[in-house]
Amino acid sequence: MAKVVCMGEVVVDMFSTQVEVPLEKVNSYIAVPGGGCANVAVGLSRLEIKSGFIGMVGKDHFGKFLANALAENGVDVRGLKFTEKARTTLVFVSNTKTGEREFEFFRHPGADMMLSPEDIEEHLIAEAEIFHFGSISMSGEPSFYATLKCLEYSRRHNLVISFDPNLRPHVWKDLRQAKERIKEGLKKSQLVRMNISELEFLTGENDVEKGSNKILKLGPKTVIVTDGERGSYLSTGKLFRFVKAPKVQAVDTTGCGDGFTAAILSRMLYWKEKGRFIWELNADEIDEILMFANTAGALTATKKGVFPALPTYNQIQQLLRNTFL
Repeated sequence: MAKVVCMGEVVVDMFSTQVEVPLEKVNSYIAVPGGGCANVAVGLSRLEIKSGFIGMVGKDHFGKFLANALAENGVDVRGLKFTEKARTTLVFVSNTKTGEREFEFFRHPGADMMLSPEDIEEHLIAEAEIFHFGSISMSGEPSFYATLKCLEYSRRHNLVISFDPNLRPHVWKDLRQAKERIKEGLKKSQLVRMNISELEFLTGENDVEKGSNKILKLGPKTVIVTDGERGSYLSTGKLFRFVKAPKVQAVDTTGCGDGFTAAILSRMLYWKEKGRFIWELNADEIDEILMFANTAGALTATKKGVFPALPTYNQIQQLLRNTFL
């Protein structure tokens, strides 16, 4: 029985084997399992939190590849469905020497978009304590309506709802639709994790505290903003904190935000089981959570491919000791 259920996309990341080569000139790729919400589910499992995944893949070799990868990483895949209506979504990724990325989605449509409200099994959500979702499932139909159904069940069963806007402009019909649907997700969430550019896109603010306050007015009780290798911010409206990230040698930054989010959710679950929500914690407790999550995100950047790079609790603690002691 999963304590955290993640709903959204699971895809095959086709990583370029060449560095500093644009996608139109790449001639060799390695297939790696990925997708923001799937990464979070695996990250939680790596942190010894029972996680489940709800989504859809094609009834093809890539779909089987992804289902096996999730299961082998300890994720409950009872909510993963197969379809013959579309192929499993592929995402081609190129990297620079600093680990920055360029994406090209093959999703016109992709199987992840085919998940419908009828595919959602309420008991898989009712069993959990936290529901986590992203915006990519909101960018097409019927997966947008499946997302709303999951949110309906999550609210019915009093789950804490976590949201990652995870803006990928090229998967949307247009940016106006993206902003509207992401804001709908924000209104139904209690915790939101986004990066600096997503905050500016949604609020028009490049000041993190001002932007976070605008997000809080939409409904969430806690806003967390990641700022890459610099660190992360957290705001509850009453409390505003910033914690630096540890320095590492970045190899591939794909999935760093997902590793960070998995760590946040694991600590949130820890405090929830003690009877306290993240928005009720004091400054020292918040700083400990951000330090832990920053370290998880940093470690995710030290290996190529997300699933293999997502850290264990002991790996996070070891880097924390080496960095701060």
